[in-house]
Amino acid sequence: MACQKRKTYYKDVLKSIVYRYISKYCGKVQTPMQQIMLQLRVRGMLPKRLDGIEMFGMYGLWHTMDYIKYVDSLDFFELNPVDIAWAKMNLRRYNVNFYCEDSIAYMRNTEKKYSFIVSDSPLGGDFYDEDGFPHFLREMVNHSNEESVIIFNIKHQVQSSNGNIKQFRFLKDKINDIRKAEDIFLITRNDFISYVVVIFS
Repeated sequence: MACQKRKTYYKDVLKSIVYRYISKYCGKVQTPMQQIMLQLRVRGMLPKRLDGIEMFGMYGLWHTMDYIKYVDSLDFFELNPVDIAWAKMNLRRYNVNFYCEDSIAYMRNTEKKYSFIVSDSPLGGDFYDEDGFPHFLREMVNHSNEESVIIFNIKHQVQSSNGNIKQFRFLKDKINDIRKAEDIFLITRNDFISYVVVIFS
């Protein structure tokens, strides 16, 4: 098991390096998080200070590396102690507090608020409600500052653009019922998942 986990980690490191190299020197490939950060910067929607939380951090690769340079401080959550050890190595140059605990339970019990919340929930596991939205959506909204950005993934319910548009409209209404957002937009990751970006100001 440990050997398989190590292989998966090194494979992800290699893919991450190749992806970043292509993105930097060819300029044709952008990860969904790079697209999100670019849109936030172009729109002038990034809060002046970013105190962030990443709820499902894993190794601290991929999307974490795409936004970490913009964040002043980050609370990084991951349940697996081996993944936390690798994340500490990958993010050692940044201002990160590491927590080997359940981020959802933490969000339900803390009073701390954040200006940047990232949740990339694993597809497997009980993280989504029947509509394909994270079941801890209210906690994320309630723990965001007055000026803040929340980024999370949703599962596509219907594999058609019309179905996804209806789902997105329903999600916007659901968020605005909790708290009125300045803007909400969608970045598609693949056929199964999209990232939702919610901006409060």
